[in-house]
Amino acid sequence: MWLKIYKDFHIATFQNADGKWIARIRKADGSPLTVDLPGSTGPREYLDTDPALGEAIDAIKTAKSCIDGGSIK
Repeated sequence: MWLKIYKDFHIATFQNADGKWIARIRKADGSPLTVDLPGSTGPREYLDTDPALGEAIDAIKTAKSCIDGGSIK
């Protein structure tokens, strides 16, 4: 598992049962995320990226795109 701090978020990566990589996004201060993505609205503890990807770095890039795009606050 990789852990990266990006802006005010922690991004951790892990492999699913198929060996694909997922990034889990949490706020660095532990407060709930506000998510504005299709099918994933509302406050929550964390958000996992979807779909699972072949490399951990690709999952991190997806997580950063969600943060940079303003979908996660």
